[in-house]
Amino acid sequence: MRRILAAVCLVLGATGAMGQVITSLDPPSFKANSGEWFLTANGRYVGDTFVYNGPAGTFKVDANAVDTTFSTAWVPLEVLAKPGLYTLTVEGPNGTTDPVEFKVTSPPRVPNLTLVLPETLVAAARTTKGNYVKYDVTAFGGSVSDAVVRCDPASGSFFYTGTNRVSCTASNSAGETASDVFTISVIDDAPTIRLPNDIVVPPASDRGTFVKYDVTAYDDVDAAAVPVSCKPASGELFPVGLTFVECTASDSVGNVASASFSVNVTDEKPR
Repeated sequence: MRRILAAVCLVLGATGAMGQVITSLDPPSFKANSGEWFLTANGRYVGDTFVYNGPAGTFKVDANAVDTTFSTAWVPLEVLAKPGLYTLTVEGPNGTTDPVEFKVTSPPRVPNLTLVLPETLVAAARTTKGNYVKYDVTAFGGSVSDAVVRCDPASGSFFYTGTNRVSCTASNSAGETASDVFTISVIDDAPTIRLPNDIVVPPASDRGTFVKYDVTAYDDVDAAAVPVSCKPASGELFPVGLTFVECTASDSVGNVASASFSVNVTDEKPR
């Protein structure tokens, strides 16, 4: 529907040779591709032919309404479709007004509907088959803000050991869609070795002392304790001075973990 808007007083000081004066334009600007519009040139005896000039070209349009204090004419669709700075002059029996500027502005760019995915996720297996994994996927952009996101497999599903592909789509009520994929890697970690704190003991002789300690290892996938081997072993003779104990453990599929702690055989008391 074509619209004629009430005048807004904006003195532009455009005066024709015979006294024609444009004091304001209503509206003073337009948004590109916003529909059909009329433009009112306010002033005394401004004329009956509107001349638009700018990025879209030059267009002459006969006024739809003429009064002693204003003239109104249709704005060509070509003008409304081409953003930029335009000038308007109005021709009439008394001559032509000076040009008055108005703008056709571009609407703000709406970003495309886009999925926000996690980077490749890495999760530890909790059984020989895999683990349950949660993730978060959202969407932004689009011409409306009611996007619904769906992923397969869904967050919280069971993911098998290895690399799993997750496919996601987003859609909104405007019919816009987006799709993307990411991966979830479920890995069988090495066992966890539980060590004692560093040990400090006095020597039993010049040779040192026999030291016992307790080291265990547990594997989540095996759901059980796994063998652990340490050198020097618990109960062996540790010489005077500092000795590092190196421990290794492996699970049922050969994942190996290593860790160490120290045994200090000394007469010196910790400070």
